[in-house]
Parts: sequence; C-alpha cells; structure tokens
Amino acid sequence: MPAEAAPVRRARGQGRVLDWGLVRSLRLLFFSIGASLGTFFPFVVVSLQSRGLGAAEIGIVTAAAAVAFALAVPVWGHLGDVTLGRVRALQVAAILTTVIVLAYAAPLGALVAAVLIVVFSLFEAGFSPLSDAIALATVPDRTRDYARVRLLTSLAFAIVSIACGFVFERTGYGVAAIPFAIAAAFILLSTVRLRDVPRADLHAVVSGMPASPVAGPDGRRGLARLGSAGAALTVQPRLPLVLVTIGLAHVAILAGFTFLPLRIVALGGGASDVALSAGIAALFEVPGMLVAGFVASRVGLRGLFTLAVALYAACLLSWVVIDQPLGIAATRILTGLGFSGVAISSTLTIGSLLPAGLQATGQALMQTVAFGIAAVIADLFGGFIYAAGGPAPLFFVAAGAAGSAAVLGWAVFPRRGAAMVLEGAPVPSTVPAAEREMPFGG
Repeated sequence: MPAEAAPVRRARGQGRVLDWGLVRSLRLLFFSIGASLGTFFPFVVVSLQSRGLGAAEIGIVTAAAAVAFALAVPVWGHLGDVTLGRVRALQVAAILTTVIVLAYAAPLGALVAAVLIVVFSLFEAGFSPLSDAIALATVPDRTRDYARVRLLTSLAFAIVSIACGFVFERTGYGVAAIPFAIAAAFILLSTVRLRDVPRADLHAVVSGMPASPVAGPDGRRGLARLGSAGAALTVQPRLPLVLVTIGLAHVAILAGFTFLPLRIVALGGGASDVALSAGIAALFEVPGMLVAGFVASRVGLRGLFTLAVALYAACLLSWVVIDQPLGIAATRILTGLGFSGVAISSTLTIGSLLPAGLQATGQALMQTVAFGIAAVIADLFGGFIYAAGGPAPLFFVAAGAAGSAAVLGWAVFPRRGAAMVLEGAPVPSTVPAAEREMPFGG
C-alpha cells in the first residue's frame, strides 16, 4: 500500500472512508498535552519550596500565575476562534511554553523562578481550551467520543508524573525541561493533520441571535466590544451561572491540588510520594472518563457534576485525619474519579450551550473561571489559611466550597447533553458525513 494511502481505510463493514490519520493525530495531541503537564505541574510547589519559598509565598506566586492564566485564556479563545485559528494558536502556545520551561531549568533565584511560573501560565493557558474546541468540533458523538479522547491526557499525565517523580528525586527538578520539550514537539507534530473550523464572524453571530438578559435590549453591541467572550455571553443567558458553579468546584479542587503536596512532605514524604499522589489521581481519571458518558446518559450532566463534586468533598475532609502519605495516595483514586466527572460534565455543558463558532471561546471562559479565578482564590487565600492554621482549616473550607458547587450545579446544569443553543438548535460537527462513524474510542 502506498504511504500516502495508508491513513485512509474503510470502517468495519460500513463501506465508509475514515481518515485514520486524523484519529491518530487527535489522540496524539491529547496524550502529548498530558505528558507535558505531567513533567511540570505536580512539582511546581515543591520546586518553589526547594528554592526557599514558604507556604504563604508559594500561595502568592501560584495566585499570581492564576491571575495571568485568567487574563490570558480569553485571549487564546479569541485567537483560536477569530484571529489565528485553533490549530495555529495551539502551535504558538506549545512553542512559547517550551521556551519558558527551558529557562526555568536554569539555576535561577527564587524571584526569577517565580516570575517564570507566572509567564508560563500566560502561554500554557491556551492548551486546554484550544485542544478541547478542536476535539468537540471533530468527534462525531461528543458525549461518547470526547471523554475517550480526553482520558488520554490523564493517562499520559499519570504515567509521566510518576516516572518523573522517581527521576527528580535523584536528579532534582531542573531536568524537567527535557521531557517537557519532547512532549511539546509531539504536540506540534500532532497538529499537522488536524482540521480547523472557519474563523467566526462575531457580528454575524451576535446579530443573528436574540439578546440575553446579560446584555439587555441594547447590550449586544457593548458586549460585542469584548470580542468573542462578549459574543458568548450575549447569545447564552445560562452561561454566567454555569461558570460560577464550575468556579466553586475548582476552588475546592485546586486548593487540594496546590497544598496537598506540602501536607505530604510535612508527613515525611518525598518527591516520589508527591508524584505517586498526583499520578494515581490522574490514572483513575481514565476509568472515570470512560464511564462519565454512561453516567451522564443515566442521570444527566447535572447529576454527573453533582456526584463528582460531592465525591471530591469527601476526600478533602478525609485529608484532615489521614496522617500517612500512602493513605492520602489511596484516596486519590476517588479524587481522580471525581475530577473526571467534573471535567467531562463541565466541558460538555459548555459545548452544548454555545454555537460551533464560539467553542474555543466557551472553553476558554470555562478555563478562565476554573483554573484562573478559582485558582487565585484557592491559592492566595489557601496559602494564608495553611500558613496560619495548617491543613485542617484549609481542607474544611475547600470541602464547603465543593458542597456549595454540588447544590448549585444541580440547579443550573442541564439535565442532558443535548445542544441548547437557540432552544435546542443542533451544534454541527466539522467531520464530513462520510466519516461520522469514526471510532475515536478505539
């Protein structure tokens, strides 16, 4: 078979031509993103601590990084939907993050290292919204196929973070730049075959839909000045409350993610224990995402979200009393399942609320709230609470935020994953009709 013909094959008994190169590229993209983050994110807090920063100072740095993230994500969404296109914007983000990680590997002082973490957040902010928008516009069945692609990010994160933990315990954290650069190269490679959608015409999007209560009768033009983010808020009145709910859930999740490594180290754990904790959580996101679509089909997106957040709240409370690193690592099985439910239900909800041309923007707004604003609250206030009272009050407050998110999520999340744009208008896939049987789940 000629090399150029290899990616195109016929589906099982369907007589339909499938672009298997596109399937592999989307899988490689999500796996590579997880691998890149697995080399870096689990070790940011402990690497800053190794450079002489305390809990309160680390909280300030991570909060500043979250502010940078929150400011940058809507920009990446606009670049993806309106200016550069999603694929090209993702390529730019991958290159810039690699440059920053290479600089962070140098033997720099604590202040310079802290600044680089903040700058890294500006560029890494494009990863999730752009890749999620590409996937949602590509997979034929969002509820089934998105989760099967997204789980590859968690799988790669788990494998790489655990492996890197054992390596970094012997070499230090500076060598993280090497596996990150390799993973970033594969991100770039994966984007070569990926399709993009046409750039959004914001004037056409806004003028073609009725104004929402957020904008008011004459507010569409004002919100449109905010770019694609304003357009998304104009066309979907439910979006603000959904974002607030997602934000509350992530205040709890990120408080645990940021400060649990300090708790593990205080209990006598090392880099391998920190990596094991993060790796187990990511590993069990994989089965969680496999069953997320099934659960959502039975109890709806709001049911999936509520159950997932409640599970995470229970784990946060357990960390108050568990005093062994391995015991904490065992609970991360449940946080992995809980996070997968939150991630899938949140992404699919945003996907159902907005039209196809605003998907990168919608996912960017979600990331702004979930990993930007929520991270500022969790890291800044969490750092001071941890420094003043230790882990117990921090985890109690975080569990309270999770409980509030569960209650609000039941009220504002949609019951089902059906498209809700313009009262149920379908959100089209960019996959040609001849390829709608593409088996992204393998």
